[in-house]
Amino acid sequence: MKLSIKSTFTFLRVNRQIKSLIQNTNQDLRQDSAQGLKANIDKGDGFEQLQDSTLAVRKFQGISGSKPLFATGSLYDSIKSNEDGVEMNKYGVYQHRGYTPKKIPLIKDKTLFYIKNRKGIKVPARAFIKPSKEVLQKVADKFFGRFLKLFKKKAR
Repeated sequence: MKLSIKSTFTFLRVNRQIKSLIQNTNQDLRQDSAQGLKANIDKGDGFEQLQDSTLAVRKFQGISGSKPLFATGSLYDSIKSNEDGVEMNKYGVYQHRGYTPKKIPLIKDKTLFYIKNRKGIKVPARAFIKPSKEVLQKVADKFFGRFLKLFKKKAR
């Protein structure tokens, strides 16, 4: 009795496409992460509310709204994916971590001044630079979908 085994699969063929699969997944992660950071700002989960003094300064400057990280939209609009990951205005990192400004605004006699922060008043951290479960799940689903498609297509 003779036993013969026929293989319909070879890792060598799949391996040739892995680099492309990884590049596509990295691109998805960058793009979806940028969208995820914007969604984190939209949700505002866990963000400390703005102080009355900040709301007064916004009102004085003609900026409506009381949502943290949304005064002018500059930070939000600056969040974009690039070849290295996600880019944004530099002060986004400060907002994420929290910081102590060197100067703080003061409205006096209908004029806005910036004075030295002698009291050490802090801007609280508003942690928005983090992947959401939805983004990670979306990227994982795309990866496995492509992998299974590649596996079926290239394995034969």
